[in-house]
Amino acid sequence: MWMGLIVQVQRILRSLSMIYWKAPPIGYYKLNTDGVSRGNPGQIVGGGAIRDLGGNLVATFSSFYEGIHTNLYAKLMAALEGLQLWAGLHIYRLKLEMDSMSFKPHNKKIQNTLEARQVFTANPNGVT
Repeated sequence: MWMGLIVQVQRILRSLSMIYWKAPPIGYYKLNTDGVSRGNPGQIVGGGAIRDLGGNLVATFSSFYEGIHTNLYAKLMAALEGLQLWAGLHIYRLKLEMDSMSFKPHNKKIQNTLEARQVFTANPNGVT
């Protein structure tokens, strides 16, 4: 019994990874965003947070977005919404941080570019 429990704990420990927040440069705020689809493509949601140099929350958001889209589209929508929130706060220096693995070059590079263009051109409000 104990041996089985030890084996299970060891498996869990091997799958864990340290996640930490890195402060922005002095004089900057940081916007962290993420988005996901249920099914890829599927229904999409996204959210994010703006923090100051000390890690204190300045603003947060989370949203359900209309339509059936991919994970990349959800991530881009969350980034766009976060940038719009930032523009309304009159904060002048901002570092945007997203899940960069989604944007590494791969076989769907052209599709990703088209999706990004679709997100930013379809938004009537834009980022000011």
